[in-house]
This record gives sequence, C-alpha cells and structure tokens, in this order.
Amino acid sequence: MKNLGLVICILLFCIKSYANQIMVDDFHRRFKVHRDQNGSAVMILDRVFHQGLSVAPYVEFIKEAIAYQQLNFDSNQIQKSFVKEQSLEKDGHAPVILDSMAEIKKLDIEKVFNDPKFIELVNKYEKDLSKALAPLSFSVLANMEKPTFFYYRKVTYQVTKMALNLAKRWLSSVPVLNTASYLLVEVERLVRERRLYHQNMLLHYLDKLSPEDLGLTHDEVSKAWSSIYESRIPWYAFWESEKAKNSWLRYGADNFYLNFRMASGRLRDHRRNYVEIGERINYGFQNATLEGEGRVVLNLINAKDEWSSQPSIAYYYDQPTKITQIRLLLSVARLGLSFVPLPQFMKDIGESYLKSKYIPQSLTEGSLFAHFEQVNETQKAKDVLAQTLNPFEGMFNESFVEFSF
Repeated sequence: MKNLGLVICILLFCIKSYANQIMVDDFHRRFKVHRDQNGSAVMILDRVFHQGLSVAPYVEFIKEAIAYQQLNFDSNQIQKSFVKEQSLEKDGHAPVILDSMAEIKKLDIEKVFNDPKFIELVNKYEKDLSKALAPLSFSVLANMEKPTFFYYRKVTYQVTKMALNLAKRWLSSVPVLNTASYLLVEVERLVRERRLYHQNMLLHYLDKLSPEDLGLTHDEVSKAWSSIYESRIPWYAFWESEKAKNSWLRYGADNFYLNFRMASGRLRDHRRNYVEIGERINYGFQNATLEGEGRVVLNLINAKDEWSSQPSIAYYYDQPTKITQIRLLLSVARLGLSFVPLPQFMKDIGESYLKSKYIPQSLTEGSLFAHFEQVNETQKAKDVLAQTLNPFEGMFNESFVEFSF
C-alpha cells in the first residue's frame, strides 16, 4: 500500500509538472521577457502585437453590425431581455434600447458610409492616429523599471478630440456626423484598450505560475504586476501615480490581491443565485450553473452593470455566441441613442449604462481567453475573443467568423 501511495504521489507530481511546463511554453509563445545587459528582466512584451493601423476593419465591422441589427432586431425579445431599458423609470434615467434601435432602423447605411466627407475624415484620422501611436510602444505590457512609463503616454485622445472638432465643421448631415463621431471614439478606445486585454492575459499567467517557472525573480514579478496596474491610473490621478512610484514593489501585488478578495466577496454575496458553484478558474473567473441557462463562467471582477453588484456572465457553455449577440446589440444601441430626441445629459447617462454592461467585462475577459487557450479549448478561446467586438485584435476575424452576420 505504501508503494502504491508513493507511485500515485509521483504520478500526480509528474502530471502537475507536465501541465506547468505547457503553461510556461504558452507564456513564452505569447510574451517575450526583455532583459538588460546584466540579465535582469526590465520589460514584458506582447509577441503578437502588430505595427501599423488600418481603420478599415472597424468601419466594415460596424457597418455590418448596423445592417445585421436592422434586419434581425426583435423588439419582443428585447422587451423580455431588457425590460428595465424600455422606459425612464429607474431613477428617471434608464437607457431606452427600443427607442435607440428604432432610430437605427431609419439609418441609411450606404448614404452615411459612402459620404465623401465621411471617407475623407476617416482617412485623415487614420493617418493622425497612426502618427500618435508610433512612439507609444504598444507592444510593452509591463515595464518593471519605469514606474511612470504608462502615465505619460495617454495622448491618443487628443488626436480623437481634434478629429471630432473637425467632424463638426465638415459634416452637416446629422446621421453622418453622429456615425462618424461614434466611429472615431470607438476606434481610439479599441486600439488603446487592446493592451489592457493582453495585460489581463498576462495576469492569468502571473497568477498561475511561480516566478521560478517563469524564469523571473519574485521582485521582477512584483514589478510586472505594479507596471500593469500603473497603466490603469487615470491621467488626472497624479497622487495615485506618486503612490505607485513610492511603493513600486508592493503596488501591483496590493491591487491584485485587493481585486482577488473583492471577487471572492462578490461570489460569496451572490452564490445563492446559482444552482451549483464549480471550479475557480483564476483570480477573476468562476464556473457555476445557472437555473435555466446551464453552465456558465462568472466574471467576479466586473458586475453586470453600474446598477448591479451581481457578477457578470462571461460565457455560456451551451450558448457560446449569446454574449456576442447581446454585445452587438448594445454597441449598436449606443449609436442609436445619439439620434433619440432626449436632453444630452439623459443621453450621457444612458450611454454610461450601456457601456457598463459590456466594455469593462470584455477587457477583463483577457484572462479567461488565456485560460481557455492554456487548456487547449481553442473554440472557447475564439468565442471569448469574438466577444471583445474588437477588429484590431490579431485573431478577431478568425474568431468572429463563427458568428456570421
């Protein structure tokens, strides 16, 4: 019996070692550790970052998304799924998805996207944004030696702001102006936030593998964490930037475990909503079973929206394109909201609510993508990547093809 127990222990150790080695290989396939002349790790780079910028993929994507919603929008289904968006009853300012989509159905897609001034504006914006992006080193996911590396690199919005002002001067048609303004802002956001998505992939590996597995020291991993969280400091929060700089070895780990505890608390507070609680995938994601929906992956970092504290749902195992379908509707509804005859402050509140239902969630899902990729669940990884609605992701077209317009 003792020999059998020893054999089992050795077997389990070998299996774990083999699984760890696969994760290590995946880490080095996706990321590159840059070292200085002394051999110290100073940066972690994204191996799959693509230089250059073409706005055309997003133009084509949003054009097809609008056309898809015009053909397939089902108001009855929306009334069931988004009942609280039907009227301004929640604090007097709930977003009106039905009104937004009614405006979308009126939009003349070909007239808008073939407008000569619209095309000229988009081409100029592409050139200006490309120049602004060139010196920003978007392949850098973590810089362990420069605590303010990301804080001084938040300049892309200025290019977008100038383009928006130009759009107001060039475009006299409201449908063309609103669509162009939406497109400009979304392109800047998607390009800028792509790094955050890949940083969340990196966090999955830093969470699951030891520094020794990664060939890094404990201090180098701590600094990588700090750099990732430093990149999330708003441009105006100089005090937070100072805090990061003054506690560089602890700043990232403190934030990481603060989020971990918050995620665990969110699950504890809402576990009664689920038929079964399954395996914890990583710091931010949890398997669970939801009555009537089957197995799902919960996002414990991000709530359902800004009015809720419940975990958002990141993936439906039995309905793998459901999240993508919902997010396509929400993204197009945001454009439609700009046409709804409401005071601007009401539109801003509605816009904030719609964004809170999918944008922060999609970014955090970078670590869920990394998990599915790491366990060789290729199709699930593609499903999660498609949910980003980000054509600037290198594998987006390959992933999104499963959801056909």
